[in-house]
Amino acid sequence: MKKLTALLLALLLTVFATGCRFISDFRSMLNDLKELSGYKDYGVDDHGNLTYVFNDEVIQTIDDRFTKLEEMLADNNASRAESFTVLFNQQLNDIYYLYDHVDLAFTEFCRDPTNESASNAYDRLSKLHSERSARLCRMYEPIYASNYASVFYADWEKDEIEKALGLSRTYSEEFVEISDEVNEYVQSYEKLSESGKDYYSKSADIYSDILSGNIRLAEKSGYDNYPDYAYQQVYERSYTPKDVKNFYGYVKTYIVPLAENVLTQLRAYPYLSTVEKEKNRIQGERIGQEDMQKQLAPYYEALGEKNKEAFESFKEHHMTVSSPNARTIAFTFYLNYYKHPFCYFGPENQSLSTFVHEQGHYLSFYKSDSTI
Repeated sequence: MKKLTALLLALLLTVFATGCRFISDFRSMLNDLKELSGYKDYGVDDHGNLTYVFNDEVIQTIDDRFTKLEEMLADNNASRAESFTVLFNQQLNDIYYLYDHVDLAFTEFCRDPTNESASNAYDRLSKLHSERSARLCRMYEPIYASNYASVFYADWEKDEIEKALGLSRTYSEEFVEISDEVNEYVQSYEKLSESGKDYYSKSADIYSDILSGNIRLAEKSGYDNYPDYAYQQVYERSYTPKDVKNFYGYVKTYIVPLAENVLTQLRAYPYLSTVEKEKNRIQGERIGQEDMQKQLAPYYEALGEKNKEAFESFKEHHMTVSSPNARTIAFTFYLNYYKHPFCYFGPENQSLSTFVHEQGHYLSFYKSDSTI
């Protein structure tokens, strides 16, 4: 009788404990759902239109969400795995938003590097992004060791998981400090006036500082030298020296003879001087927006609907700058949050050939819908 009573008591305690755990899980689930449903899309205005004005509220939202994610990770409750994964992806999306605005702030800085407000905004956003993206990366390894791993990494490839775990180990607070220091050197270089009499001596000093910082980053990441670190972590190369050697052999065997044949035919062309003159004009002569679009539109029309669509998108998402203070460079980047590329053309890089070159990058980004 005593044994039966003890058994019943143990069963009741188990049921009670299970019930309490169920209630606790249910409460956690409700709190998680409340958190998830409160997600705000900072890149869209009240009318549902995209806005490129940076919303400072996102910083506090990101920091509060980190607190929630870290609480969930400490709880390590498998019933919250789905909620944790969704919340993490919301965090990643907001950090994409932050990074896009680093790039957009850089274009404003390039418009006029002497503009202190633009320079400060670029510096500030760069540091905000650096700190928070590293903090997010540091979570990959703890997640892998948690009860959330099977849900969180369900759709990841093996090499993607290995890379994430590597980032988690690399992005320590010390690493971020060194990285921020290197970025400050880079930004100091970007602010130098190329026409200044001490440009070369100052740029050489800054280059030395950047090189020293990059070597420290490589060592901190466990690499013997910076080229090996950059190959894997910066440029994400997957080909080997043997692959490169094979590629060179292919070029020498097939491409060089073809190029020589084309050059031979060109040299025999009676109007070669006219072609050379036109080529130099296309490469060196600045062209206005209207003329550029007029000359290139028929080609994009002939290349098909997707290319024509990309050209229409390019018209809306590029910047040409004529200010004498502007940086003279031209570049293209992909906005991961806004899901489209963006081009910048400085005052000395607005020839037809430069537009075509950068549009090649734009087309690749646009058609793949991602950074490549």
